[in-house]
Amino acid sequence: MPTPRILHRITLPEQADIDSFKTFMRDRYFPAVHTGATRVGVVTHLSLGQEYLASRENSAAFLLDMGFDGFADDSMPRIDDDAVAAEFDSFGARIEYLGVFIELLNLAHQLPDETDPT
Repeated sequence: MPTPRILHRITLPEQADIDSFKTFMRDRYFPAVHTGATRVGVVTHLSLGQEYLASRENSAAFLLDMGFDGFADDSMPRIDDDAVAAEFDSFGARIEYLGVFIELLNLAHQLPDETDPT
């Protein structure tokens, strides 16, 4: 069975500094995510996407995609550093749990391997 993916939409308030949030997520949040095994499972994948709006260069909405091998629920990633968790909270983001999904199809897996000489 494919690894479940837990999806959350993160929306920053209007006054938030979007570029600071992106830098924080890259430099502080992602490195602080607990990647070791826990009683309920282990993070296998984590990515952050930003909503694309043709009318706005820097959207305040993000998609956090976490692969989790184990009991997948509405939890955000576990953060091992309390200061990082507090800094995340200080952005005032609204977190919306979108659900747990499994991958059914992936176009990349169906395309021919261009490096294969056969």
